[in-house]
Amino acid sequence: MYGVKRVGELKYKKSDAGSCSKLGIGFEKLDRALYDPTPLYDELANIGMKWVRLQSGWCRTEKQKGVYDFSWLDEIVDNLIKRSMKPWMCLCYGNGLYTPEADNKYGDIGRPPIATEEERVAWRNYVSACVEHFKGRVDYFEIWNEPDGKHCWRHGVNATEYGEFAIMTAKAIREKQPDAKIIAGSFFTEISYVYDMLKTGLAPYIDYISYHRYKYVPDSGVEKFTEALRATIRLFSDKIQIIQGETGTHSRYCINGALPGANWSERKQAKFLLRKLVGDLAYDVEFTSYFTAADIFENIMSDSGTKTEEFYGFFGVLGENFDENGIPLGTYYQKQSYRAFRTLCSVMDGREKHVHLPIYFEAKYSPVVGGNDEFPFSNRSDTYMYGFELPDNVYALAYWKGTDILTTDFVSTVSAKSMGLPEEVHIIDLMDGAVYELEPSVCASGGDGKVVFTHIPIRDYPILLVFGNIKSMMK
Repeated sequence: MYGVKRVGELKYKKSDAGSCSKLGIGFEKLDRALYDPTPLYDELANIGMKWVRLQSGWCRTEKQKGVYDFSWLDEIVDNLIKRSMKPWMCLCYGNGLYTPEADNKYGDIGRPPIATEEERVAWRNYVSACVEHFKGRVDYFEIWNEPDGKHCWRHGVNATEYGEFAIMTAKAIREKQPDAKIIAGSFFTEISYVYDMLKTGLAPYIDYISYHRYKYVPDSGVEKFTEALRATIRLFSDKIQIIQGETGTHSRYCINGALPGANWSERKQAKFLLRKLVGDLAYDVEFTSYFTAADIFENIMSDSGTKTEEFYGFFGVLGENFDENGIPLGTYYQKQSYRAFRTLCSVMDGREKHVHLPIYFEAKYSPVVGGNDEFPFSNRSDTYMYGFELPDNVYALAYWKGTDILTTDFVSTVSAKSMGLPEEVHIIDLMDGAVYELEPSVCASGGDGKVVFTHIPIRDYPILLVFGNIKSMMK
């Protein structure tokens, strides 16, 4: 990068028992036993995040009516807690013992147990057993996954039907764990779905609404989306908060899953992760979860009982290793997204606070790019800037250009002036954790508490302009 000198790198943090981090990862699809989680526990702890999303797996737990075997899930929950991570649990999916259409070994996806009284009673009993079993270990319970999609509510999406189902489920949760945190929604389509589900009277029974967001340009429209979602929720409750429960993309070309048919790469995936998660931290969500821990094999049954999909999803921050014949080995490697996530967690550990910083940008001719600097204050700008207050009188400005990750690899400059902030300034590259000192040609004191920045770098992923002493953050 122009005008900067590398002076070190960040000190990485493991997950810590006292962590208040808002960052998390998905550990989904273990309800279908699609992979062995054993090699992943230490890798996840080394990222330094806190929250881990699990799916409870009714059909894997109750294989004989009234008999619940949580041993497979105990192992996962206990291994996460042992490493100071906090599991939260999505209660799902159907069970062929009670819903004949859900009688398959691929997770019984999309078959809510609501058609008969037997199904509803069985579901309530299962939820009660699950919540009671994990009391003291799991406090956050989410009700179903993506009920606003026909893949997860196959007989026909119906927000009112889901709202009533969520009320029934929430009551069962509260009976066994009155202080549990209950999450509803888990939606990925229109906010009007949330409006319709809350009209059922659901609001008093829940604490959070979770949403999933998969967009090729990850930060496009997110701020307006969350504003509209909050306003919709406020029509029914002033207490319900928001969780970003799923977001992510592939690390290579793939024709299946979310965001398919595009020329993704490991670097593009890392940019996606940083842009989405940094934005989420600024939008004041309870926490945000990246999908997902590792590349995993997908297999979903059709209505006729045949497999409609059979492919690898390359969403993981840990990549699957294959042999020369393309057979998975059950071992993993760290992708760029893994390293970027670890870097982000080392800075944003939950003690950060989103604030507005006294920084003013100017547009100057930049010989570095043979044209004008980027100017974030332009009405047509797609430059994102979010300020954070960190511990020990340190402040950070995360900024980036919101270009199309798939078609560009953006490099340019910005010029700015800060006022009243510490005059010791560094740049942190969140992609790899490198720490840079700014040379006098791009950073100079303007007197009276001002610092002038001339043609400092900007990329299409967040980098941090950090004010204050950061020696404690470095190796």
